[in-house]
Amino acid sequence: MAGLIHNYLNLTNGLERYTEIENPKLVRIQSTWLEQHEYNKLLSDLDYDFVFNLALGKIGIVHDASSQPGPPRSIWQGIPFIEYVLNRLWLCIEKETWNREVNVTNYVREVYDFKIVMPTFSKLKYFLKFISPDLRSIAIGSSYWQTSLDGKYKEMAELVF
Repeated sequence: MAGLIHNYLNLTNGLERYTEIENPKLVRIQSTWLEQHEYNKLLSDLDYDFVFNLALGKIGIVHDASSQPGPPRSIWQGIPFIEYVLNRLWLCIEKETWNREVNVTNYVREVYDFKIVMPTFSKLKYFLKFISPDLRSIAIGSSYWQTSLDGKYKEMAELVF
């Protein structure tokens, strides 16, 4: 099962776990774009390695931190949105989507139908040729913690040297 799991540190706060996770990969799910409802930018900027491994049926675990208690926006809003889009686009299934115990399926359906532009869909459709025949659902897990290093880029950079 170990080869089926890939750990992704969300830039920047996820770097706090850089030395604790074996062979970490990087992804960037920007909370600012989520706050601004820039979902197209979020999807078009997803790392190719991240999307490719999801298409292969591997489990992606996104590690991120927040200066506030509870999960960061990348976890509670970004991951469910990405799962909705990839499940619908690749597997033709529409799963209920929840953010903080609120059903947002109608909202993400509207975003998918009216806000995502063709170049972004084309990027994600490219991976259809690599979809595992055994894939039944996109699996994105998460891990989060509260950090005191939010915005402290010098200290964060020292963790990776």
